[in-house]
Amino acid sequence: MSRKARTGSLGELLPLAAVEPDGLLVTTAGRYVRLIQCQRVPNTITADESRLQILERAFRELCRAIPDRQSLVIYAQTDPIPIRDALAEDRARVQVACEQDTAADNGELAAMRRRFLAGLTQTVFAAAGSEQPAVTARWWVAVPYQPPVPESPREQFRHAGMRARGMTGWAGHLAAAVGSMQLTGQIQAALAGAGIETYLLDGVQTLALLWERVHPAADPPDLDQLADAVSVAQATTSDAAAEQRHRVLRALCDGATAGIDAGDPGFLRHADGTLEEVVHLGTPPLQTSPWWLAHLLSCPLPTTVAVHITVGHRGREQGRQRRRWKRLRAAVMYKQRRGQLVGSDEEEAVDEAQAVDAELAGEIGATVYQVGIYCAIRDPRGEPREFQRLVGDTAREFHALTNARVVRGRRLCLPGFTATL
Repeated sequence: MSRKARTGSLGELLPLAAVEPDGLLVTTAGRYVRLIQCQRVPNTITADESRLQILERAFRELCRAIPDRQSLVIYAQTDPIPIRDALAEDRARVQVACEQDTAADNGELAAMRRRFLAGLTQTVFAAAGSEQPAVTARWWVAVPYQPPVPESPREQFRHAGMRARGMTGWAGHLAAAVGSMQLTGQIQAALAGAGIETYLLDGVQTLALLWERVHPAADPPDLDQLADAVSVAQATTSDAAAEQRHRVLRALCDGATAGIDAGDPGFLRHADGTLEEVVHLGTPPLQTSPWWLAHLLSCPLPTTVAVHITVGHRGREQGRQRRRWKRLRAAVMYKQRRGQLVGSDEEEAVDEAQAVDAELAGEIGATVYQVGIYCAIRDPRGEPREFQRLVGDTAREFHALTNARVVRGRRLCLPGFTATL
């Protein structure tokens, strides 16, 4: 007896409740998100040691700018450019110059120009080692703002009741929108300290980026339809809120074939034939640097890397790390008094806990961050065997260069897809 294929809605993967014209995204979980486009991001691979130190300090200040119980998501996306497209402008210039030489009865110079272009093309092919040597890199920073929980028990009870019904009061919504804008301004200031130019994306631009991820190989979306889905969140009933969310999802999914087949446990297959696999880091690297994640972006396929940084309560985290150090030190001292052998792992754990405690106590705003790193790799050609080979090579090379374990497949692609949006 054959089983019926399980189907679901793309709305489950797009947790959007509303999109406002100024770019404010309200999620179904009650978060207020704004997206920052980054331009002229410093090249950490070619930077010298002094420049790297400046970037490290800037990134450290960026993490310190995250308030307690808030988070930050950094996105990097690379799209390969075929050599023929990269040299299209040069080819057009040579063609115009050759036509002018021919008109001036200088055919020898025209032939020389064509030979020079052919030699340049072969040189680029040989230097790149493939037909897609160049990439376009784009960077974004998403600032999710979680409204704080009221301190009054009465307000907490009222807040919990409204959240259970999927409702938010107008005063709370306005305060959250203002808090989101203030936090986004702080993050932009921290990015400016790293020499990164930024600007906020509006609602239509943000929906266009989401369209690109839902339709990897489709033509550009209808911007007028996206603009019709953008509106100020002002629904006063559940039906009105559902209709507003439906307009957003319809704008993202209509106009082209949209759908994701998760039948294979190793990768996703989009309706347009594009294959996509989402991998995540399971262990930390041996060492970190401002450019260590660039190894994931070296895959010769369209790639999106998402880094989620979450901050808890700094005061509580400092106390927890202090208690951890005391507990480990007491265990080692107990063994020493009893004449028992202390393992090297235990000594390293004590030294590490002591260093973390000293850093948390000696630096303002320091804390232990929760970090999740996801990488989505897409292949528009839709060839499973070649796609899995390229993803496997990327995972092995990244592990060899960083000692960070990459977890693949195992039916983790579908939940990881939302983490890369």
